[in-house]
Amino acid sequence: MTGTVIAADALDTRLAARGARRVPESTRHVLDGWPGGLLAQRTVRHTTRTASFQVVLWITVLIDVAAVVVLARVLALVVR
Repeated sequence: MTGTVIAADALDTRLAARGARRVPESTRHVLDGWPGGLLAQRTVRHTTRTASFQVVLWITVLIDVAAVVVLARVLALVVR
C-alpha cells in the first residue's frame, strides 16, 4: 500500500500545480498507507499544511500502532 499512497500523493501534487481536479483526501486515507503518506510529505512535499489531513493521518498512525501493541500482548499471552 505504501507505494500506492506515494503514487497517489505525487499525482495529487502534480494536479494541484496544474490547477486540475485533485485526488480526494478521503481516497488517500482509505488507501491507509500512512508510512507512504509520511514519506510522500517529505519527498514530494505533499499535504504538509492541510490540518484536516494531518489530524486524520496521525489518528490513523496512533490506531495502527495501538493495534500492533495490543496484538503483540495478546500473542505473548497465547505463547506462554
